[in-house]
Amino acid sequence: APAGEGGNIQVTRIGHGFGHITNSPPENIGDWDVVFSKDGLILFDGGRRSRINLEAEKIIFSKNITPIIERIIRKNTYKSAILKYYPKNKYIYFAYEDPDKFPKGRLNSILVYDLLTGEWWPYKNWIIGSLAIQKQCDGSEKMLYGDGVDGYVHEIENPKFKNDSRKEIS
Repeated sequence: APAGEGGNIQVTRIGHGFGHITNSPPENIGDWDVVFSKDGLILFDGGRRSRINLEAEKIIFSKNITPIIERIIRKNTYKSAILKYYPKNKYIYFAYEDPDKFPKGRLNSILVYDLLTGEWWPYKNWIIGSLAIQKQCDGSEKMLYGDGVDGYVHEIENPKFKNDSRKEIS
């Protein structure tokens, strides 16, 4: 509980002037938090470097997709966007509702940011309901997405379904 309520937690402001604007939580990727702000997609180090200048604490990594960010903010579809980090490949998945695509009211677009190369990659024909990481007993991880139309859960990198995760067992 906070100090004022009998606890010992001290709340300290470490930054201002930006904030996470979607309904899903920011994504932690170790030393950084991935935040969707009105400035774009930001890597924020949480003020750990104690610099005086806030700009030195954050990196906007969505400059190459600025028209998309501006469009979903302008058309007010940004609140349902999801960010998910996949440690195995060092990818950040960004699922969002593009107001110029169908179906409306669903996360009808997904872009993948490769942290190693700094490149964005679009994935086509995915209607995202949710994104999740499944941790295995052996310590490995699997990236899953819940289909936003039929409710199926798909394993993104299943070698049996290399090009079509929607194949069903016959």
